[in-house]
Amino acid sequence: MNDSQLTDDPGPKTQRRWSALWPAVVLVAACMAAYVWANRPARSAVAWEADLDAARQKAAAESRPILVEFTADSCAACRMMDRDVFSQQEAAEAMGDFIPVRLEMNSHRAVAQEYGVTGMPTFLVFSPDGRLVTAQVGAVPLRYFLLFLDQARDAVQREQR
Repeated sequence: MNDSQLTDDPGPKTQRRWSALWPAVVLVAACMAAYVWANRPARSAVAWEADLDAARQKAAAESRPILVEFTADSCAACRMMDRDVFSQQEAAEAMGDFIPVRLEMNSHRAVAQEYGVTGMPTFLVFSPDGRLVTAQVGAVPLRYFLLFLDQARDAVQREQR
């Protein structure tokens, strides 16, 4: 072996290969950062309750309907609702007539089964006396969620007559 083969110098060919790969490495890192940023948890403007039984008692005492959301950490559509709907003050204000309850699907399987919940997010609206009035399955933009709340209010009022 000659002296040039014993050095740690990778040589010009290897250096050119690595310098050609750097833009790809930077691009992949930027894409990963954008994905993490886009899927970060949103700060909810809604004051969710986690106890359905307590919410039922409160609903009866205050004569207010209950809005239950079934969700899961692994649910991308649920994260979209958090980011695009529940982080908005307009949604929180529109939900002011309701007692909002968020139930983690995996922790509340019996309740989900009782009401036939199979997909997420699922929204159930109960009258103040505990009767299921209406439901919606799936993520929707803010304007459609506000429409759902208006229709739910109307359905609760019809139910109470």
